[in-house]
Amino acid sequence: MDDRKKNAEDLGKDLKRIYSDGDGQLPDFTRLDGKPSSRLRSLVVGALVTGLVMAAAVWAGVFFFSKTSGFTGDNVQLSIESADGLTAGAEADVVIRYKNGEHVPLAQASIELKVPDGFRIVGSEPAAAQDGSWPIGAIAPGGEGAITLHGDVRRELDAALTFEATLDYKPADFNSDFQKVASHTVVVKDSVLKLNGTGPEQLTPGDDIAFIFDYENVSDKDLEQVRLVADAPDGFIFASAEPAADQDVAMRWTFDKIPAHGKGTVTVKGTFAATSRGPKSMTARMGFIDGQGAVIAMAQAEAKTEVLKSNLDLSLIVNGSDTPTPASFGDTMFFAIRYENAGDVPLKDVTISAKLPSEPDAILDWVAIKDDLQGKRSGTTLTWTKKELPALAILAAGDKGEIDFSIPLVRKPLSDSKVTDYVVHAMASALIGRVGTVSGSREVDTAPFDVHLLSDVSFEAMGRYFTEDGTPLGSGPLPPQVQQKTVYRVFWTIRNTLHELTNLSASTVLPQGVKWTGVQRQVDAGTLSFDETGRQATWRLNRMPTSVASIVVSFDVELTPEFEDIGKILDLTGDNRLEAFDKDVGAVILKTAPPIGTDLIGDDTAAGKGVVTE
Repeated sequence: MDDRKKNAEDLGKDLKRIYSDGDGQLPDFTRLDGKPSSRLRSLVVGALVTGLVMAAAVWAGVFFFSKTSGFTGDNVQLSIESADGLTAGAEADVVIRYKNGEHVPLAQASIELKVPDGFRIVGSEPAAAQDGSWPIGAIAPGGEGAITLHGDVRRELDAALTFEATLDYKPADFNSDFQKVASHTVVVKDSVLKLNGTGPEQLTPGDDIAFIFDYENVSDKDLEQVRLVADAPDGFIFASAEPAADQDVAMRWTFDKIPAHGKGTVTVKGTFAATSRGPKSMTARMGFIDGQGAVIAMAQAEAKTEVLKSNLDLSLIVNGSDTPTPASFGDTMFFAIRYENAGDVPLKDVTISAKLPSEPDAILDWVAIKDDLQGKRSGTTLTWTKKELPALAILAAGDKGEIDFSIPLVRKPLSDSKVTDYVVHAMASALIGRVGTVSGSREVDTAPFDVHLLSDVSFEAMGRYFTEDGTPLGSGPLPPQVQQKTVYRVFWTIRNTLHELTNLSASTVLPQGVKWTGVQRQVDAGTLSFDETGRQATWRLNRMPTSVASIVVSFDVELTPEFEDIGKILDLTGDNRLEAFDKDVGAVILKTAPPIGTDLIGDDTAAGKGVVTE
């Protein structure tokens, strides 16, 4: 009120300064004719009075609204609280606090909360509305309150969960919406699920090993749908597990329920490959299963061991590589088993085997095997003893050798099989009858080796002048003649049945003297183009599903022979190349076909008409 009085006094002084006469006296506005005056003077005085009234009203409005429009909401408080750290698998409370620290009431107040993934609300006080918000209504000056949420924590250890609350409201007698936002981040620091891993201190390749994982639910509540996943170290050869792993998924165990304070053990058994060395560890993670079937790692453990140097080093090489690479139908697989006595004492009565099971059976052509040592075959296993290889009777320290053999793959998928994933499982093993003077056999194995077969793609490049029934496709003289134009048709045919192909491309470079006519006779799918600079014809297709058995692409080329070409068969294309990506195997397929010549191999009507004549 004092401010308004002061402002009014200031306004009065300003008006007096404007309208006072030379002696500082204001005119008498109540007497419009104090002195004889003209009508114009009366109008001017009236306008001045009206202006003074309107100005006073404007200033009064400014003074009044300046006292109420300064609301900022800075003193409206909103905060989120929780324990210092959350525990995975346990319940937790999150509290939202609000307070009106302003001098005016707040109307239509409501709170919304964004809950992070991994926090499942099971209740709140007060209860939320159907839309998930909390309507508060009016909050008097100084008024405050709290909302307490109860929830389950379903996130991995060390995960950060961020909660964000929003308070919407309107100050009393104010027509604008205001909003206050608060956030709070808390880390998952503990878990109700405990996991511990142990392994033998030391072992050598071929020794039986057991990695043990003990788990416990330390809470007062049952845990449902819990999964443990173990990751094997390099060189580990899985043998068995107790309890058995999930069906069709090795190294994974799913538990419908772990009772409150319940305990259990998962034991993973196996051996290490002959080439394994040094510290090794099997890691495991355990927790709830998320919506995509992955494990929310509430607990993790590591089981350690150290693999000592083996007495016998054993390795398997397939097609020149010690790591798996895909093969194609009709390929010959070349195997090499390398062995060496890496110890200090002789190894006696050594037996070496190659185990080659496949899916489906019979994709290796055993009848056509090439093995100079003539190992004994039993099913899908080849074995060499001191009878086939006398050096295996006694391997002195440092002795080494290699066994080489090859087996062709079948040329196409088996007609009676519905399997689409063709794979050869390869592994070598050695049985040692005696180590030095110590009797008792011991076995060492190489790591399993899976060779997947690429899809049964075929690529045919062919030139024609006539159709199969003798109808001309080309034009010009045949046989080709010097300085005369002859047009031929080039056909590319791609066939495939087993796996879906992506990113397909076929290409060839036209030789000098051969012209691209620009006529594309047939393109079943994709696009065909020609690069004039590089003289390369290219066909591209992004996808060829197994429902499409074949695709044909054809185009015309023109040949004009020169005198030096007389008596020759000329090339119409360069090498023909097909490249595609096998979606199932995850590898590139490359097929090539030789250049197409004027002899038009496969066009019976044009047979014998490929040599250039004068």
